[in-house]
Amino acid sequence: LKKAVDDASTEVARLEAAQKGAQTAFDADDSRLKGEADAAADNERIESAKKEEVALCEQAVEECSTEKDEADQAWNEAETVHKEALAGKGATDTKSVSEQLAAHKDAQRTARATLKKCDAKQSALEKRREQAAELASKYASSAKGLKKAFSACEEKVSKCQSKVDEHSATSPGDADALQRQAKELSQKARECSQRAQRTEAQLKARLKFDYEHPGKGFDAEKVRGVLASLVTPCDGKYAAALEVVAGGRLYQVVVDDEKTGKALLERGQLRRRVTLIPLNKVRAGRLDDKRCARASSVAKKAGGSARIALEFVGHEEHVKNAVEYAFGGALVCDSMDVARAVAFDSGVKARCVTLDGDVCDPRGTLSGGSRSGNLGACLGLVVALHQQQSEASEASQRAREACALADASAKHANELRTLTSALGVATAELTAAREELEASDAGSAVVKLETLDKELQQLEDDRQDALKTDEES
Repeated sequence: LKKAVDDASTEVARLEAAQKGAQTAFDADDSRLKGEADAAADNERIESAKKEEVALCEQAVEECSTEKDEADQAWNEAETVHKEALAGKGATDTKSVSEQLAAHKDAQRTARATLKKCDAKQSALEKRREQAAELASKYASSAKGLKKAFSACEEKVSKCQSKVDEHSATSPGDADALQRQAKELSQKARECSQRAQRTEAQLKARLKFDYEHPGKGFDAEKVRGVLASLVTPCDGKYAAALEVVAGGRLYQVVVDDEKTGKALLERGQLRRRVTLIPLNKVRAGRLDDKRCARASSVAKKAGGSARIALEFVGHEEHVKNAVEYAFGGALVCDSMDVARAVAFDSGVKARCVTLDGDVCDPRGTLSGGSRSGNLGACLGLVVALHQQQSEASEASQRAREACALADASAKHANELRTLTSALGVATAELTAAREELEASDAGSAVVKLETLDKELQQLEDDRQDALKTDEES
């Protein structure tokens, strides 16, 4: 601070000298210019030259005036710094020098008092430690066993606690909540399964085909069943149209060959009259691709669509001939107008059926009107059964997953209870070992020695802090 005051004083003196020099030069130039102006009053040439010289002098005077202003500003700034230096404050200080010195002195007095206390307490603790060390040395052999047992208990508690913490962090969720969820999903799965079973029973009642085994050499696997049970409409909205397309063929029985069919008719003791469809003999009679393309084009112009009925029927590959036989000869259209336009087109000439089951036949017949309540019911049940079976399968899968998660959660909870119990036992053993250690003379000496070592270490830390504070102050 003293150096800063001296530097500021020197700078002030230099600026005052510069100011006086500039003022003297200004006065001299002004006096000289006045004399020369009087002398050159009668000589125009001399007057012009003097005017130029006067202009230069005026510029010099202006520059001197600017330097004077800058010197005044520097003087004011230096004077401010000088005053702050005298007051003992820096740019970032909020206390004066005297206040700062007082605070440092208080910190130094506190630190030195702490050092004195530490030295006194250290001396007393060292004497007590020597006594405790002698006593611990005396009981060293007997204390070793107790200390070893105590350390073993501590390690056991630490391991048990780590296992409990690790197991708690991997919990799959609340066991009770997961059990409730599993129960709800299982109930839903049962309801879906029961609904599918009821629909299946209704369908079987409609499509029931009973026969007696014809005898030796007959392969029952070659009897595929009623055609309606072998197909699946892609959507329930096409059920009515598809039933009309197939007509009575929908309820005919599919067999692999005519030999199987003959055995059923002769020795199967059938309870009702049936028509059989031998897969190796049946002729599909499917509309060719050219007529189907023409139908689609005509329908598009009429503002709708027309597609072969086969496109809306799912089936296994081995019954393909029977399905084409029943559904391959007709088209499904959006409306009667579209059906009429397609059916009578010269490039199509095919039977067309609307989604409502109305028929337009190129042979000249139209059928429609009031719709029967049973129209589409059979294939509608097929669609519903497949949907319900899919829902039941998905619900069962979710229920199984939920049950597995609930079981895992319950198992996890049991394991956690076992680990927690083991931790409690280990903690009790540690408490007993500590009490035994502290109750014995040997253990008491060891514990006392360890306690004194900790106190001495803390004391040394306090002493080092006090020394650091004293040095800084």
